[in-house]
Amino acid sequence: MGKTTFALRLASELCNEQQSVLYCSLEMDEDKLALRHYDNRIVVDDTPRQSVEHIRTTIQKNREKSFPVSIVIIDYLQLMNANCKNKDRVEELYHILLDLKKLAEEEDVSVIATSHLDRKAELREDHRPRIEDLVFYNGWKDIVDNAVFLYRPEYYRIEKDDLGETKNRMEIIVAHSRKNPCRTFLYNFATPIAKQAIATYLFLDFDGVLNTTNYAKLLRKEGIDHYDEFGAMFDPKTISNLKYIVDHSGCKIVLSSTWRNEGWIRMQALWKDRNLPDELFSMTPILLSTTYKDAKSGEMLSVPERNAKALEIQAWLHKCATPPFQYVILDDENVFFHSQQEHLVQTDENDGLTIPKAYEAINILNR
Repeated sequence: MGKTTFALRLASELCNEQQSVLYCSLEMDEDKLALRHYDNRIVVDDTPRQSVEHIRTTIQKNREKSFPVSIVIIDYLQLMNANCKNKDRVEELYHILLDLKKLAEEEDVSVIATSHLDRKAELREDHRPRIEDLVFYNGWKDIVDNAVFLYRPEYYRIEKDDLGETKNRMEIIVAHSRKNPCRTFLYNFATPIAKQAIATYLFLDFDGVLNTTNYAKLLRKEGIDHYDEFGAMFDPKTISNLKYIVDHSGCKIVLSSTWRNEGWIRMQALWKDRNLPDELFSMTPILLSTTYKDAKSGEMLSVPERNAKALEIQAWLHKCATPPFQYVILDDENVFFHSQQEHLVQTDENDGLTIPKAYEAINILNR
């Protein structure tokens, strides 16, 4: 799957979300496009060397025909015609970006443009694209809201890596974002995009996951107090591995640890003080009773006190999770219901969250 195929698939999925798409195909004629993709909520314009003003006119004409374009997809940027002349092509591309930004604001549309990259990525060992591979005039980051790269290890005949089999796997790398964290999403392009656009949640325990027995021993051996104002210190390696999960899944972290008894404000302060990844999204409820009402029978049931955490996670998912969703539980104890076992990544209290456990969590979140 290349950038054009991905863009076409994205257009199709956007139409499924009731968006009206203008697809500007500067590389492939409309007949060939039709063989690969068709949707009655897409208008395809295959005019060669389109300018921003040409696209603006197309938007306005379709609006008059009761086709209110909401998203414009341009494939691809380097084939566009610039209004400014007698300038270096890299500078021309910069001015095209400026004009596209203005178009988006004035016509109230979102603009997605594919782009060629510098071939330096081909020479690197892992071939992953980087921000410096975008050949644009200085200052483009002030114009573009997001820069997203596509990477397929399978394309480079890499059959297996640290995350497992690479077949049908694509990495969607958010390398620049003005409003959101930069992160990498794993995408199986054998599955429609819409089926993968689900909310992901990570239920996090601290003890035995981030603060570990081995790290406490190491600090004591070095004569360092392994407690601060919040409690036991966290192993930097486990924090790094938690960040890796967030970066490769986009999950939101929900605190399920008993540390949450200290309260939301204190946990937010801890999060900032210990430089934990992203932000604390929520905390599971503290249940004062392990008795609950069965949804089917209506009778009151109770669970053993040791299973209270399982019930708290279940209650949070029922009340707060946005369907469709996927979740993972990081905990050093297995006190969870049978239905939650496939979502559990159980850590060892000595080592906590290791790299293999992080990979396991990512695979669950990206099912």
